[in-house]
Amino acid sequence: MSDHLSAIVMEPQRRDSILARTRQIIRKNLPPMEGWFLKRDDIFSYVRPSAGAFVYCEYKSIFVDVDGNGKFDSPLPKIKFIF
Repeated sequence: MSDHLSAIVMEPQRRDSILARTRQIIRKNLPPMEGWFLKRDDIFSYVRPSAGAFVYCEYKSIFVDVDGNGKFDSPLPKIKFIF
């Protein structure tokens, strides 16, 4: 079914309008999201998409006092995700 729907969407009469709509959404939503990540560059690393709509970002490892002993030697694991 998904192949059938993809074929319909990518028909020449629909393709241009769908791609234009997608580009418009990306142009509108990417700058605020990018700004949010860049303001928090101490917490996140961020790779701006070179094409398409996928953003790669990583929650940087931080050290926490897990045992309450004043030693910040237990890092949380890095978390990677794609938007």
